[in-house]
Amino acid sequence: MGEIIDYQHERVEDRARAVDAVVDLVGGEPLARSYPVVKRGGVLATTVQPVDESAASRAGIRAVFMLMKRSAADLAELAALVEKGAVKPRLAQTM
Repeated sequence: MGEIIDYQHERVEDRARAVDAVVDLVGGEPLARSYPVVKRGGVLATTVQPVDESAASRAGIRAVFMLMKRSAADLAELAALVEKGAVKPRLAQTM
């Protein structure tokens, strides 16, 4: 199960060591400090800014920048699938 770290009150490197993956939704300094906490072979994904390929290479990790394209039509289709029961959301944990 994943852990959420509030970057405004905690530093990621104080709470995490040798993790398989980091999902960054903040960018900036918290993202820069996240590269070393991912174990070799792990992955860091950010939705905020391009990755630092040099930092990823030094850490021996894969870093990816993910962009989401919003689409009302896609959301409507997903909602229809949920209503039909074709897609059943499973909640493991509420945070």
